[in-house]
Amino acid sequence: MKKDIYPLAIIGSGIAGMTASIYASRYQIKHLIVGNIPGGVMSESVMVENFPGFKSISGFELAKKIEEQVKHYKPMWERNEVIKIKEENNAFKIETKNSKIFWARFLLLAVGTKRRHLGVKGEEELVGKGVHYCVTCDGYFYKNKDVLVIGGGDAGVTAALSIADSVRKIYLLNNLSKLTAMPFWQKKLKQKKNVEFIMDNNVLGFAGKDKLEKVLLQKEYKGTKELKVDGVFIEIGSMPNTDLALDLKLKLDEKGFVKVSDGQQSSHQFVYACGDVASSSNHFHQMLTAASEGAVAVNAIYQEINKNRI
Repeated sequence: MKKDIYPLAIIGSGIAGMTASIYASRYQIKHLIVGNIPGGVMSESVMVENFPGFKSISGFELAKKIEEQVKHYKPMWERNEVIKIKEENNAFKIETKNSKIFWARFLLLAVGTKRRHLGVKGEEELVGKGVHYCVTCDGYFYKNKDVLVIGGGDAGVTAALSIADSVRKIYLLNNLSKLTAMPFWQKKLKQKKNVEFIMDNNVLGFAGKDKLEKVLLQKEYKGTKELKVDGVFIEIGSMPNTDLALDLKLKLDEKGFVKVSDGQQSSHQFVYACGDVASSSNHFHQMLTAASEGAVAVNAIYQEINKNRI
């Protein structure tokens, strides 16, 4: 027997999901938000300098401020992870990792992305033993040591910049002949005297018995294909978390993101998507666009709820 069918369930507590919750509260839509970490990957950002209202703020601090605003409206917030969603009798059955069951009429997927892995030899075996995917989480352990950051985009360059003043030396490896990060970030990183760039090269694998000992390169760098560092940070971008979308048989675009309309509606009438998992905003995945998509989605859902009298 179904109890407490929420008009809306927001899956994900990143900036898109939290903004959606704020707007749902303002529209007086009874809703559930399911998510473990307020802010999601935003909370890992060392510095945010392109969000209106803040000249410079850490992602963690910004996430806390938005979380406080969400809590002000007292929504039902389940601090957990959704592992399965099934449609039954004109409602969605939502199952969490701790076996709790919730029901909702409308779904808003704000599940973001997951880190890309290189998929090379030794990577999986040495995760946490010298191979990492989060500078904010693990950069502290490499104070006065030598590290390699892999990735020449915004993620890689900002990651390197965030620890440049605490480590002894940074190698930044990029598989292209030039960096693709925003010029602003490139300029700041190139001003650091302890940064060395390895361009047009790739990592073939990682070696080490109990911890990382060396990185195996595709091409020679300074006469060798082995680079000895204490730690490696893989910052090659992210891919959308589409497991739930695939379970719901939602259409994806050619890049693998949930295909949505101008109102963030997916190929299913009662399922919406916003933030980094969605195809909207010209695939310009920023905190600002994620927040705006969360607001747009709830506005569209509010109109549908009124139209369908749910």
